[in-house]
Amino acid sequence: MNRNAKEWLTGILLGIIFSILLAVKVMAAPVSDEDVELIARTVQAEAGNQDFTGKRMVAAVILNRVESKTFPDDVEGVLSQEHQFATYRYLNKVSATDEDILAVQMEIISRSDAEIMFFRTGCFGTGSAVAKVGDHYFSKLK
Repeated sequence: MNRNAKEWLTGILLGIIFSILLAVKVMAAPVSDEDVELIARTVQAEAGNQDFTGKRMVAAVILNRVESKTFPDDVEGVLSQEHQFATYRYLNKVSATDEDILAVQMEIISRSDAEIMFFRTGCFGTGSAVAKVGDHYFSKLK
């Protein structure tokens, strides 16, 4: 199979999966379409150069924080917290890809890791180390 055929097939499969996830989303979690888009743009800004697993993990951090009593209880509040998501200031200039949106949808339905609350590049930071995925180091609360 040549590269164009593989890309076409991947696009078709992502579209099918995305459609299924959209149909299930209503039953899975009360996350608005606007919040999905905002999280997906953040995923692109923070992890656009990472693989699909890395994108899912960044989405998981955001969703876990929204569900945590330690952080604000809404997506906008989590993303706009001082010294947290540096990319928040320019998200209006970022476009999410279908893969970014799919990563968010999959995390809404089934979280990769329900404990991760932090990520950074270079080394583990705040919290207890969990995993290194691509260029990001993910941690949970201590």
